[in-house]
Amino acid sequence: MVLSSCSIGKGIADFGNDVANQPPVSFGNARRVAVGHYSSPLVDPWDDRGPVIIAFEYKSDGPHLAMRPLDGTSGCDTGLAYASVVRDKLDNRTQLVAYQDAAGPQDCRGRVHFVDHACKEYGLPVPNASLPDLLYSDTPGYLVNAAVCALDSNNKPYISSTQLLVVDPWNGTSTVLAGAMTWSKVSRDDLIVAVIDGGHYKIFNAQRQVTTDIGTAVTEIAFLSGTDAGFALVDGGTLRTYKSVSDSAPVEIAKDACQPSSDAGGCLFYFSPCSDRQLQCYRADTGKSTPIDNAVSSPMASHVTSGSTDFSVIYTKQDTLTNSSGLWLSASGAAPSQVVGNFSRLYSWSPPPNLEIISLVDADANKGQMVRHTPTADTVLIDSVSVNFSQGLLANFDAGNSVGDLYTPPQLGQTPQFIIASVPYVKDRNSIVTPSTTNPDNIPFGTAAIVNAQGSIGDLTLLRYPTETAPGPESPRKIASGVSPGGFKFFDAMNALAFTENWSTELTTGTLIVHELSLDARTKVSDEVREFQEVQWPAEGIMYIIPSGDRQGIWVARAK
Repeated sequence: MVLSSCSIGKGIADFGNDVANQPPVSFGNARRVAVGHYSSPLVDPWDDRGPVIIAFEYKSDGPHLAMRPLDGTSGCDTGLAYASVVRDKLDNRTQLVAYQDAAGPQDCRGRVHFVDHACKEYGLPVPNASLPDLLYSDTPGYLVNAAVCALDSNNKPYISSTQLLVVDPWNGTSTVLAGAMTWSKVSRDDLIVAVIDGGHYKIFNAQRQVTTDIGTAVTEIAFLSGTDAGFALVDGGTLRTYKSVSDSAPVEIAKDACQPSSDAGGCLFYFSPCSDRQLQCYRADTGKSTPIDNAVSSPMASHVTSGSTDFSVIYTKQDTLTNSSGLWLSASGAAPSQVVGNFSRLYSWSPPPNLEIISLVDADANKGQMVRHTPTADTVLIDSVSVNFSQGLLANFDAGNSVGDLYTPPQLGQTPQFIIASVPYVKDRNSIVTPSTTNPDNIPFGTAAIVNAQGSIGDLTLLRYPTETAPGPESPRKIASGVSPGGFKFFDAMNALAFTENWSTELTTGTLIVHELSLDARTKVSDEVREFQEVQWPAEGIMYIIPSGDRQGIWVARAK
């Protein structure tokens, strides 16, 4: 489906008119399509009667999955539901929604149900299951990861083994694809599934046929950097590398091997003997392994010189006396040595003879120091770097208020530069949002971030990030006040940035605004909004939740 951009600055009207064939209405008459307390709405277009909104509705006994058709009919609710997923529509099959209920006292997971838009259940619930990873079209069925649960000595449930099932809820059948699975990788694009099942490395095609079956006691796999199809398997404790799945003459690397991992710098790392935590570096260019060190916690990075025996490896070891982690260097022609103490995180490095390591040290649960190590000195680059902030470099971090200053990412030979002050950190919420490449028209306007924050609330600002040469305004440009992390997003089909301003931490609601970037025009959509999202069906627009009061419910509006 191709969606064209539209101008929000021209106004917003009820997009339910596309379904109900009513004349366009003004923004003030945006349509409420469901009354109640809801969250996480989405539009499922695949129903014979027209699009259906699917959302969680909160009742006295907990959340239920609600189906609210846009044709004005009342819809229905399922039983208790805590997670759900909608996959693509299949020809000649009723569109179904999968949802997961709560785990019982002797269950490892909840049950997965399959229902249509009338809440009619298809087939039996799948116990101890995760939501389906994909939907097969040839011989239709959902791929479901299901656990086999057992009880420990304290009568607590645990996962004793895992299965991959293909569930056909339309016919009420279920078949086992992998019965004793310890690892899996699922590609939703081409419906290829790779597993380690009962000691065999198997690959299934889109028709669920086995196209690869290697080994008899496989426990681990690593995909080789710098190759299109190469991989390594530990089979019965023996590590072998394969050029591809059709390789009938794999290279045996070592026995008593475990935990293989491929590094872009040139090493295939593994431990052997495993009990000694002896780290080894296997090089495909020489066909040889080099012992690195004993009692290694984990490899970090490597650099090898092609056509030479020269190598450099950095890795971590645990100090049993201080219970702290150290970063060690092993290089050709020199004995292993610790180069960074109280190590927490590696940002970047270059190997000898121009050794430079940028890392985080002396970290607690909230913050640490960023330092540069060279053979001649250890230099503090920035103090109080947030440990948990994953969207960039947040320094001068105040753990009490959970606010810090945003800096450019660390680079070798450079000191990170200050960008803007007082960016908040809130777990599982975005304080920085970059436009998607889906809509390149948004990219020139820069990155959106919450800045000048007091606690978790601050100014929504467009700025150049992560570097001064990145797209964005010549200077940071304030768009709104009182915006919280997670409460703003660029649209994909529209040249717009939407957000909830004047956010109330007590009510957890704010005023929903859509800012049209090209026209520099803002449209107020509604007060008392808790969450919102762009919708592209049945028309480009916005859907939002008002959680309480006389206007409680799900509202939809379209761009015109």
